[in-house]
Amino acid sequence: MDSACVIECTIDGDCSVLGSTAVCSAGWCRRPSIVTKSDGAVVTCDDRAAATKAVLDPIVASADRSCNVDRDCTLVSLSNDCYGTPCQKVYVSQSGGAAISAELTTLENQQCDTAFKAGCVGAGEVNCPNEPDPACVNGECTSSFGTTTGPVDAGTLTCSERNTNIENALSPIIASLGLDCAVDDDCSLTSLVACASNCGVLASKSDLVAAASALASVTTSQCDPFTAAGCTPLALPCAFPGVPKCVDKKCKTVLPGPDGGAP
Repeated sequence: MDSACVIECTIDGDCSVLGSTAVCSAGWCRRPSIVTKSDGAVVTCDDRAAATKAVLDPIVASADRSCNVDRDCTLVSLSNDCYGTPCQKVYVSQSGGAAISAELTTLENQQCDTAFKAGCVGAGEVNCPNEPDPACVNGECTSSFGTTTGPVDAGTLTCSERNTNIENALSPIIASLGLDCAVDDDCSLTSLVACASNCGVLASKSDLVAAASALASVTTSQCDPFTAAGCTPLALPCAFPGVPKCVDKKCKTVLPGPDGGAP
């Protein structure tokens, strides 16, 4: 349906009467950088965007960025239907992101209808580069790109430091594990505890039983606070380790043969 000022559309071709640059966006025909008037003054689409930016910038600048763990942070868009592009984003806390999103929604409700009817084009769909995940670094939300210490938890340790502590706690336990066996079922390949960053430890099951109390202590002293801090085990590039087998009375890992057993 056409009116003197507005053309509804479903495809860009419906907007050809407005010229070759016209596009169909959100059901309305738009022309980029169209010039309109308000109270006798010339108002361009750039003027509208500048007015929105002037309101939004202080909200973004004052948005909370404090955090304890990664999950306290988010990557929030700085655009709405008639302002900016989806590629404009900022790392802030969850509450900071909510404040920015709420302001963008308010501005959208206040400004987008008149902007669209004036022919100003919204951001539309664009191909944005992949952004790094949010990370909590030194108590502030930021990009995880280039961070090596990991997020900071409510205490004083980073996830990287906690990983090191887990490795140190497991090291003497691993050293105490033997490989003696009589049959294949005597052998096991295990990560020992849920928070460990390793590709599996080969040991005899009898020694694992003997180490159960020490492993439970690691779970309580290291894994529980590690998980509570929002940390996760490192994703190591582990190759297929093979199948635990008893070979010459020692546990070993061997690649399965064509029949699924040892070669």
